[in-house]
Amino acid sequence: VFGGHPEKRPWNISITHPRNSERFLGTLSINEGAVVTSGDYERFFIQNGERYHHIIDPATGFPATGMQSVSIVSSDSLQADLLSTAVFVMGVSKGLVFLESHFPEVGAILVDSDGEIHMTPGFRERFSWR
Repeated sequence: VFGGHPEKRPWNISITHPRNSERFLGTLSINEGAVVTSGDYERFFIQNGERYHHIIDPATGFPATGMQSVSIVSSDSLQADLLSTAVFVMGVSKGLVFLESHFPEVGAILVDSDGEIHMTPGFRERFSWR
């Protein structure tokens, strides 16, 4: 988002549900900044019951497991893109600790492989459930 909304209110960005593209998890309100999502739900195939997607865990050489999606809100779109992919690979526990330790100004919503939702405080305060 660059510049103010013509109606002098925050921009509302919907966060897509990673397992139902016709639903949203909720809406994020921001005045400026970037929102970037990394997920396993748009570019994937299933073989022998296993989901294969494009986000590769460098430790294994295979698609990262444990997450469905990670959305990051940041003042910088490149930072948001890098962090959404990195946190997706790290998983919930390591990812949240990493963000809180190194990027406390960044907000995040993570959906793990069980569909559980995790948020940083900075994201939660701007988020409205659908």
